[in-house]
Amino acid sequence: MLSSFKPFAKGIVAISIFTFMVNPLLNHLLAPIEAEPAESSLPPFDPSVTDINNYGGLKFFVAGETMEMNIGISYILIQSMPRWIPALMEMINPSSLGLENQEVAVVTNILDARKATGIDFEDSGFTIVDMKEDLSTIQSVKSWRGLGGGIQDFQKKLEAHLFKLLPNASRFEFTYNVIRGGSTFGDQPAAIDGPHLDYSQDDAARKVFHQEYPTFVPEHHALLGQLDTDDEEVTALLGIWKPVLMSTPVCDHPLAVMDARTFLPQHETPFRLHMNFGFFVFHNLNGGIYHDPNQKWYYYPFQNETEVLIFHQYSKGKFYANPHTSFKNPNCPSEGYDSRISVEMRVLVFEKKEEMNLTSSCFIDFDSFLLIKCHFLAIN
Repeated sequence: MLSSFKPFAKGIVAISIFTFMVNPLLNHLLAPIEAEPAESSLPPFDPSVTDINNYGGLKFFVAGETMEMNIGISYILIQSMPRWIPALMEMINPSSLGLENQEVAVVTNILDARKATGIDFEDSGFTIVDMKEDLSTIQSVKSWRGLGGGIQDFQKKLEAHLFKLLPNASRFEFTYNVIRGGSTFGDQPAAIDGPHLDYSQDDAARKVFHQEYPTFVPEHHALLGQLDTDDEEVTALLGIWKPVLMSTPVCDHPLAVMDARTFLPQHETPFRLHMNFGFFVFHNLNGGIYHDPNQKWYYYPFQNETEVLIFHQYSKGKFYANPHTSFKNPNCPSEGYDSRISVEMRVLVFEKKEEMNLTSSCFIDFDSFLLIKCHFLAIN
């Protein structure tokens, strides 16, 4: 009995030694932590100051430049593994940027959407919905990863709010969700200071891209029109963003969105992305963003677990979307607030196609040698 226990005990000792001695050493050697700016260099925390003026961190594409990015497998290991493991994987399978890549940091104002006037989902493309009446449903979600764990109950409650925002929708289809800032395998880091769209608004470029990179992703099929039927079609893709697994509101890395009214076709460039997940490579045509001084950026300070940010990732037939990014809030104390953990989801919006009833009217045109002309009238 005792002898059979010895191998198990040795295994426990080996794991303990590796965890408490080898991991820290490898972390120090392969992935040393960069020094954070001294807290004294930051302004004192003032919760009443919620407009972020002259923020210098957002990095935009240089006008006329394009980007092609290959992200190595280290990306999906950053949140869940000791630092040295993704660092080692980055050495083996490094991320790379296309030779044409150029980015530039631009001083930007990121304003408090709660205080701003004229912010409306129909016009600006984004809003926040407070689901405090559904707090019990939110708190009963056992896992925000995947489709189980009660997340579908939350999504069903959210649908009622989406129908109010988009009354012409026939149905909604939730496609994807991921945790950012968590520590479970598959969780991803916060995407900070990089304005982007998850999908380019250029439908023609997307078709060419996926001819080169065939896809199995349902969202791609939807935006390529492959889920449209005779009766309904995909008209938009929404982004859903909310904090989860936190005991405080978001402070350090909130999500900023651009007012769709200030986002013009000349502000976007196709951004070719290839992400290695180990057992497959995800190919996607994102939207890279050029800066324009007329662009307006907003965020919701101290967003809590019942507040859901809803914005446009893509719209069919019109240029209407909200570039977005999280950012490092300079007005956030080092203590007293949890580091942000959030879930992001995407939702396909379906609408019924307008029925076209064809009627005809025929008349004789005597000026054209009695040729019979028929005019077909399309009645919506």
